[in-house]
Amino acid sequence: MPTTLEQARAAKHAVRSTFESIGKVVGVAITRVVDGYGLKVNLESKRDAEVPLPVAVCGVPVIVEIVGEIRARASREEPATEPPHEAAGSGFAGNRAVDDSVY
Repeated sequence: MPTTLEQARAAKHAVRSTFESIGKVVGVAITRVVDGYGLKVNLESKRDAEVPLPVAVCGVPVIVEIVGEIRARASREEPATEPPHEAAGSGFAGNRAVDDSVY
């Protein structure tokens, strides 16, 4: 039977509690799964590689990703460190072909 959005919402606290004993939880979010809704858990790291990760909590499917440390981005006022990239090998620059004919 598909998991409903309400079931996923109700399980968020239990999922967070379950995974806090496994690793540092940096986020828990509701996500779509094949047959309804599930929860995605982002872990900074896993404390013990031997401990298996639950695939469901309270009947709600769980997807886990080890994402590493979450840090704030650089300020928006700072200029980009790299120039924008052209499409590699496309033969086009803007709306003109390399030979200046317009397409």
